[in-house]
Amino acid sequence: MPGVLLILPGLLLAWVIGANDAANSLGTAVGSGVRTPRQGAILAALFGLAGTVVMGGRVVRTLGEGILPLPTLPEASAHAVAFSSLAAAGLTVLICTGLHLPVSTSHAVTGGLVGGGIAAGLRSFINWGETTRIFLAWVFTPVATFLLAMALFRLGRVFKAGKIMLRAGNPHLPETTVKILVTITGCYMAFSWGANDVANATGVLSGVLELPPLLLAFAGGVIMGCGVLVWGKRVMMTIGKKITRLNPVTALTAEFVAAVVVHFFTLAGLPVSTTHAIVGAVGGVGFSRGKKAVDSLLLWEIVLTWILTPFFSGSLAFFLYRLLQFLFRITR
Repeated sequence: MPGVLLILPGLLLAWVIGANDAANSLGTAVGSGVRTPRQGAILAALFGLAGTVVMGGRVVRTLGEGILPLPTLPEASAHAVAFSSLAAAGLTVLICTGLHLPVSTSHAVTGGLVGGGIAAGLRSFINWGETTRIFLAWVFTPVATFLLAMALFRLGRVFKAGKIMLRAGNPHLPETTVKILVTITGCYMAFSWGANDVANATGVLSGVLELPPLLLAFAGGVIMGCGVLVWGKRVMMTIGKKITRLNPVTALTAEFVAAVVVHFFTLAGLPVSTTHAIVGAVGGVGFSRGKKAVDSLLLWEIVLTWILTPFFSGSLAFFLYRLLQFLFRITR
């Protein structure tokens, strides 16, 4: 299979990652009224690209070689697995973005790799230990951000200074200061998002194409930025307004907690879900104000989407590989 064909699903995936995951970084700033959707999209694109360039190479290597040893497989088989997994993940995220649902692109890509690998008869080559480590990171992320955001929000109520900060509109804390802090934490989250999620689009390509990981990360970051600017508003509204009602200070709490957790996993080289991080954090600050402050039904819909994503993407990758195997007469 020509290498240029592999780039096409990678570009699609990078674009829809930008469209879906822009909400993870500046969605709370937009939902709390600190930034307009256009401002949020521009900042997410710029700082996401910065994170891609500075730290994007770490997680790229994990998806390029950690789950399946793509560089050591026969070229035809490796290319078919790469194409099917990227195309399956891209289509999965595209459908969820159209439905305004914040989906985990890490789930989609990992599921696609496993499904494509099984279809290729490479079950024994799959690094199940690394896959399990990634899975545990998926589970830990929303739980950690939920509890940390809730704890940070409630801790502020204990101390007098915290009470001043955690009351929207309190005259002791200038509104402009809060807006600046919300914007800064949103940009930090965008940086962490770019550093981690660019691997979802380019990590697989790095395992089958002889191109520098940094170059692939930069190209993926640019396309992700385009996705943010063109279609990023859809899911941004779900994160920023529909789960719970956010004000600048609750937005600040959620963004800061999510950014720190994603940054931690990026340093560890794990493709963690930024969607899990921000949704968990937003849910945490929401539940801190009582169950009625959160749209529990929407939250369960999002969680169900997370659970189904790797299975849907993996099944789609399985059938795509078999189709490619038939069309190109691929053998192991």
